[in-house]
Amino acid sequence: MPQNTTTDLQREPGTLAAPSTATTSENLSAEGYQKTLSRRHVTMIAMGGAIGVGLFMGAGGRLASTGPALIFSYAIAGVIAYLLMRASAN
Repeated sequence: MPQNTTTDLQREPGTLAAPSTATTSENLSAEGYQKTLSRRHVTMIAMGGAIGVGLFMGAGGRLASTGPALIFSYAIAGVIAYLLMRASAN
């Protein structure tokens, strides 16, 4: 009896296997999941991207002027932020 299953190595490049029934979009929408982003989600993603780019661009200029001391200053600021978060959690 021949088998009709193929392994990943036997498939053509660019072809995907059919999704299992547990992960189809119909089942996910029946469970309450949606494939949409609200305006608030998009705003938060954009703000995070802008802040992240600003941090990296600003760090590049400061790295040129301060050198390796910038790593230590970021580490000290990170430890202080961590300790403040731990203190506020209590």
